[in-house]
Amino acid sequence: MHLHASVVALAATSLLAAQDLGGGAFASHGRVPRFVLDRWIPGSPATMQFVDAPSGAFVGAAIVSAGTTSLPLPFLMGPLIADPSTGVVLPIAGPLGLTLPGQLHGRSLFLQGLLVDGANLVLTDATQVNLLRPLAVVGCQRQTANSLLIIDVATWTQVDRIGDSENGSIAISPDRARMYVCEPGSQRNRVEVYDISVQPAVHVTSIANTGGVRYRGEFAPDGKRLYVPVHDGVDVIDTDPASPTYHTVLQKIPTPITGSPTTIFTGPMDVAITPDGSKLFVAYGENATFPGNGTLGVIDLQASGNPHRSIPITLSGVVTLLGSLATHHSVRVSRDGQFVYVLEFGFRPGPFVNGFTNGSSLKVVDAISEVEVTAIATNGMGQAEIEMDFLGRNLWLAQTDLGGTGELLRFDVDRRSATRNTLANRYQLDPVPFAAGAGPAGSAPTADGSRVLVTVIEDATHPTPQLLLVDASTGAVVAPPLPVESLPSTVSCQQ
Repeated sequence: MHLHASVVALAATSLLAAQDLGGGAFASHGRVPRFVLDRWIPGSPATMQFVDAPSGAFVGAAIVSAGTTSLPLPFLMGPLIADPSTGVVLPIAGPLGLTLPGQLHGRSLFLQGLLVDGANLVLTDATQVNLLRPLAVVGCQRQTANSLLIIDVATWTQVDRIGDSENGSIAISPDRARMYVCEPGSQRNRVEVYDISVQPAVHVTSIANTGGVRYRGEFAPDGKRLYVPVHDGVDVIDTDPASPTYHTVLQKIPTPITGSPTTIFTGPMDVAITPDGSKLFVAYGENATFPGNGTLGVIDLQASGNPHRSIPITLSGVVTLLGSLATHHSVRVSRDGQFVYVLEFGFRPGPFVNGFTNGSSLKVVDAISEVEVTAIATNGMGQAEIEMDFLGRNLWLAQTDLGGTGELLRFDVDRRSATRNTLANRYQLDPVPFAAGAGPAGSAPTADGSRVLVTVIEDATHPTPQLLLVDASTGAVVAPPLPVESLPSTVSCQQ
């Protein structure tokens, strides 16, 4: 079916961040059911349905609205958040297939499910969804490439190429209009800004950093600041277009673990901010002892002087060729602000390596108490980054296992899940082993969480660098591999 015509008229025009807005109530089976729209790409088929509902509770309704409320009603379990006065209510007795109209591109809607559970009317959590045909950006880092490739995910085609980009990673602004590319080259150490709301993309400005740039920049929740790790701290860049200091470095927050401005081994590697903007977590490369602990930094963004605290995190191993180097180079915070996820770079056990018998590990840290909760072995190596879907339900990691086989890992990070903070799936992407330094590298889910983009670095038995489109529910590659350029270590997708 086509989505009700009135939904097109009521769709919100603002580009707000997709969110899990809460409001759900526990049903008779002891869990909060989910109500999902599985695809958010206008012009594409999609399905609305209840997930994890109690047995026999199949009759319900979908509330699709342009706005929100916060209305407790005595006959409903859970507050009403999706506002039916600004939308429509659709009866649902099972999965409801629909086609999202193309004119919904760039709009936002609010969804909430109402389920008949015995004698009770139970509300699910409400979610805000951003309906768009997303662009993805692949960073190809070989000196012979040094390119940024812009991909239209819906048509699965390359639509633009930017050359001369010695990129570390790409951060896309919350309004999806600009990308900020960290360039850590020894002669660069800057952030390049491009307008990607037009094609071809337009270069906006270059922002010189105060030190040696590491990898990914992280936006504040309101999009007005970008935090960029450099060799001796974190640069704070003004990204508010209305500000008189727009696109300048406002300050550097120093860190106790530092490195060289011209090499990327030690010092801040990556940063992540809590949803309330109060804490900035810092992943480090550092000299450490194995067995022993590494360091996760946390910077208080609300206190005067932005004090830094150190959280001990377990190590899976170190590289002795470089002294005793431990590297945690990717960090993310859960959408509810409860947990921090820190990825350790893994090495295959052998000469000059101490440890890593189970590969690297993903550290789970309680963001409130600032204590490590668990370390989940990846049984893999050579990881480039971790990324979370925009509703905060799954965390993705592309890697090669200790035998060199390429794979994609899904970690359950859903706040409503009984198996939160566990490794849920291990999807094999290629049965032919990769050489060290090659294989799956970057990963980025689409905003709806239905697909994951995975870059694959080439080697002698896999001569073509590629971008894969993977079904998040099955791990199957669902489109022909898209050829890209050499050493595609990172990928980012508009949310």
